[in-house]
Amino acid sequence: MRLALLADIHGNRLALECVLADLHGAGADQVVCLGDLAAHGPEPRATLDLVRSLDGPVVLGNADAGVYDIPEGPPGDKNWANIGHLYKWCAAQLDEDRIAYLKSLPSSVQLGDLYCCHGSPRSFREGIFATTPDEELGRMLEGVHAEMIAGGHTHLALLRRFGTQTFLNPGSVGIPMWIDPRTGDQKLTRYAEYALVTEQRGGFAVEFRRVEFDPALVREAGRRAHLPHLEWWLGWWRF
Repeated sequence: MRLALLADIHGNRLALECVLADLHGAGADQVVCLGDLAAHGPEPRATLDLVRSLDGPVVLGNADAGVYDIPEGPPGDKNWANIGHLYKWCAAQLDEDRIAYLKSLPSSVQLGDLYCCHGSPRSFREGIFATTPDEELGRMLEGVHAEMIAGGHTHLALLRRFGTQTFLNPGSVGIPMWIDPRTGDQKLTRYAEYALVTEQRGGFAVEFRRVEFDPALVREAGRRAHLPHLEWWLGWWRF
């Protein structure tokens, strides 16, 4: 069984369609979604419907929960205020059935020796990084009995060994992150990311893949949808 692991799609239907075309060509047998399906992007309804049509396992992400339970950010923080408006706008695009679907999503799914969550097994708001101290990582993974643990949330691809376990982050489909190694500045790129995982004798084989999508089409989708704070949102991208 060859699984395609997708995370952090965030309402970017165009990027998702590019990834699906690529993974079908790569021979994926099933798609597993690690959460954050609709919120913050220009096409939440179409993106959510496309994920549902794949008929694969899906776990709840923090941005999925934020659609029906909007989190509060620091008072006076402009970025958080804009994110709150995007949550409200996204919720308005989804009907009761779609909201109910998000509410029904489990926090984790285990497929044999592969454990799938959004952030960490402990919390969908918690990211695992290359720099996460071993002691803290051990607490995050405590109680999980699986050789491989897959999660998203950080929008940064990662493969990290920890004892007998491996943590995998496939990167982000819809809002892929790039960090300038010279300055540490974070920007978003035009290369949707995902991972292929194949169970083999003695472990898993992992292949990270990147697929280019057209930023002009993403801009146009945002304008057509009247996405709130569109210029602010586009300003995060490194097109």
